[in-house]
Parts: sequence; structure tokens; C-alpha cells
Amino acid sequence: MAAEAAAVVARLRALPSPPPVLEAPLEPGAALRLLCTPSAPRLALLEWICCRVDPPLAKRLKELRDEPEEARVRELTALAEELTLCEAEDTALVEGTAPPAQQLEFITDLLDAAPEEEEEEGAQSGILLRAGAFLQELLETPEGKAVLRPPPLSPSPGTPPGTPPVPHGGAGAGSGAGGDAKAPGDGGGREP
Repeated sequence: MAAEAAAVVARLRALPSPPPVLEAPLEPGAALRLLCTPSAPRLALLEWICCRVDPPLAKRLKELRDEPEEARVRELTALAEELTLCEAEDTALVEGTAPPAQQLEFITDLLDAAPEEEEEEGAQSGILLRAGAFLQELLETPEGKAVLRPPPLSPSPGTPPGTPPVPHGGAGAGSGAGGDAKAPGDGGGREP
């Protein structure tokens, strides 16, 4: 069990910004005591991990600083329940009174739910990349291509059926079959 606890602590310390509670070196066996025995440092560590999973939780926990510890435990348990890591009544996992193997598994699962720090920094760009990929995929569908295709030109009023539409301002606009007819208002066919 001590080896598993040491592995969890090593994983926490390997993070780019490790939790402050792990700044001091730990003697052998101290990792198991830290992670699996009820204490203020253990609760602080769980709060730190949970705030990485759900950043808005930090504000709620700060508001609960003057409340009994039970309120913070309930808040952390509620998050763990949302993550489907425990049931609402499984406060022993957060309090540190559950069997050590269950606690280590719980903490490992919380760490797995937390994004890596690089992911946090790139979260906005990640969202943009996923949105861009979604749009690209969408636009490759027939419906998406139809959105990008300009609407067909409609024939001018009075054009006989079957006559292809003439683009506005294109070459030959306003000219007849012989190319020498004048548009209305430009002299009406009189020679200059």
C-alpha cells in the first residue's frame, strides 16, 4: 500500500505546478499517512485536485472557509458524485476514513479527471480547434457544401422559359443576338 501511495505522490509532484502541501520532502510511509489519514493537509490536497477538475469550485470552497469542515467535504463529495467516482453518501472517501485502497483509487481517479496543466492553458485553443474541425466536417457534407454554393441566378422577369440566366455585369450584358442592340435609355439604336 505504501508503494501505491508513493506512486500517487510522485505523480502529483511530476505536475508542472505541484500542490503546495507536497513542497516538503516526505519520509517513507508519510505518503500513505498523508493520502489515507484524515487531516487538514489531506483535505487541502483533495481541494487542490478537485479545483483542477472544476475551477469554479475554488470560489465555492473559499466561501466555505468559515463554515465547518463538513460543508467543504460535502462540496468535494458532490463533485466526485458528478464525476461518478462515488455516491453522495460516500463522504468517507473525502474525509479520509475509507479503507486506504479505496482512498488511493479515489485520488487516482480524481487525478485522471483533472486536465493536464498544458491542457488547461490550451483549453481555449482546444475548443477552437474542435469547433473548427466540426465545421470542416459539417461543410464536407452535401448540406454543408450547399451552404457554401451561391444560389442559382433567377431569370429576369419576362425571360422565356428555358433561357439560361445571364449574370449581372458580365460580358455581353445588354447586347442582343447581333451584339449591336442598345439597352433602353442609351440612345435607343440611333447612330451617333
